[in-house]
Amino acid sequence: MGTDQHDQEPAPPDREITREQADESVDLETTIARHVRRYRVATGLLVPEMAACTMRPGDARQRDGAGAHGPQDLVELPVHFPSVTAFGDSGRD
Repeated sequence: MGTDQHDQEPAPPDREITREQADESVDLETTIARHVRRYRVATGLLVPEMAACTMRPGDARQRDGAGAHGPQDLVELPVHFPSVTAFGDSGRD
């Protein structure tokens, strides 16, 4: 959660994002790390505030499934979903 010059108090989190490293076991009750993304409504637009972290091949980012996952009504086809896949550099250590 964070504040900016327009906010007087921290904004509530929209949902949690869990970072899972490939070389560590994953405990669903005690997650490795959590990052919170929040949205602030500004003149009718949703403005994302992103948390950054370094990812290595095999790492994953998973969102909390309780958050909203898109529009409530289908308004046009085809439907596009954002996806990020990271691959390591071949031949680099």
